[in-house]
Amino acid sequence: MTSSSETRHGNSDSIGSDETAIRILDMALESFLEFGYRRTTIDTVAKRLGVSRVTLYRYHSDKASLFQAVILREVQRSAQEILAALSKLSVEQNPVVEGFVMTVNMSRKHPLFLRLMSTEPEWLVLHLTSQGEKLIKWAGFSAEAFMRQSKFMDWLKEDELDVAAELLIRMLVSAVITPGGLLGDDGDGLRRAALYLLKPLLRSPVPDSVSSNPS
Repeated sequence: MTSSSETRHGNSDSIGSDETAIRILDMALESFLEFGYRRTTIDTVAKRLGVSRVTLYRYHSDKASLFQAVILREVQRSAQEILAALSKLSVEQNPVVEGFVMTVNMSRKHPLFLRLMSTEPEWLVLHLTSQGEKLIKWAGFSAEAFMRQSKFMDWLKEDELDVAAELLIRMLVSAVITPGGLLGDDGDGLRRAALYLLKPLLRSPVPDSVSSNPS
């Protein structure tokens, strides 16, 4: 049965799960890493994969659609890793704050983000901000799923989850693409910033101080 959040944000199966779909996304990611976004074409991916353009177009209508599918899969992968890590936190660590820190650090270090930020920063920032509606929705779906699983979110009403998730993602995007400042670049700085930011956003009973990850 499809959940209400899946209806709002789109089912994750839309990226494709059969062998050809997976191979296409693998090769597309490899191509974007090697050539960047602008120099990668549908023909590039199809040729390197050894399939026809027609085959690739059955899965993705254009390069933008292909890129969005690649990003969606990377978001899903990262979300799974973060959820697994959060399940191992000590009782002193707040999963909301730690999830924020993990997401920022993982995003900043992702090879595709680093590649595009170094060679096509204007294009990347544009597609993460004014043209980032789909990405915000997809990432918001992952954040909403986390909120449903987290005991720290039990107090939220059902109709508040999607709004809180989207606001959280918008703050994360800002932290990822604009490092430094009061947020800092280290884990402790991000934790302090997350605690300050998330209190008014989520009205969650987070403690006044949060412990650092054990070294």
